[in-house]
Amino acid sequence: MNAPIHVAGVRRCAVCEASLEGRHPRTRFCTSRCRSQAHRNPDGLSALALCMGCGETFHRSTRRQRWCSGRCRSRGWRGTASRSRALASLWDLEARDFWRTPPWLFALLDAEFHFGLDAASAGPSDALCERFLTPDDDALTCTWRDHCAPERLAVFNNPPYSRKGGRGAGLLAWVRTALRARDTGLVVVMLVPPSPGTRYHRLLHREAVELRMPDRRLAFHHPDTGEPTAGNRGDSMVAVLRPGQSGPAVTTYFSRQDAT
Repeated sequence: MNAPIHVAGVRRCAVCEASLEGRHPRTRFCTSRCRSQAHRNPDGLSALALCMGCGETFHRSTRRQRWCSGRCRSRGWRGTASRSRALASLWDLEARDFWRTPPWLFALLDAEFHFGLDAASAGPSDALCERFLTPDDDALTCTWRDHCAPERLAVFNNPPYSRKGGRGAGLLAWVRTALRARDTGLVVVMLVPPSPGTRYHRLLHREAVELRMPDRRLAFHHPDTGEPTAGNRGDSMVAVLRPGQSGPAVTTYFSRQDAT
């Protein structure tokens, strides 16, 4: 059972840490709700969870807790809780731009390249590297080398696929930015959809050293729940850009079994 928390002589609730000043000396919880939570979960906080409202991680006090705050819970009951829609509105993107890279694929690539920067992240909950860029950092104009870990000169980039994600130029703007980063001495690995009829794909074929194709369509992770979601209707490819080297790119293939 949780015990009251004492900070600088002030007794606090064993669950939410609210002050118990002026309450009976044996009082351990500030409200009946906190008391119920403590009895349902006597070992303390059960785990980190992903809030269904804002999408950020939080310490849940019960296994069924889905919201990090009353505000997020209210949004959920009104049917407006969607992290991807909220972020899309905040940064003028599309909700589909926030689908997440399959962890097994990133682990496979990171074991080879040792990434020092995630160049297209929506925040700490999404970031695949200790250092990352969000739309607030404007990855299309900043210098990736300045943000990359100096001992890991490789960048992973799964950019937004919509045209909004590249100031009206879409993936072509991201490829051009990746080429500038390559010319500063960085290895850049991009996860993009193959589309041979587009300018960005032709540019990658000309400048990349390798285009890696998965043996089956990837199951990206849902931007709101973080769960892998089957039914991807598009293909994917991994483009590898190396300093001082250019194409035409060699096409290779890989599978999930390569990550095991």
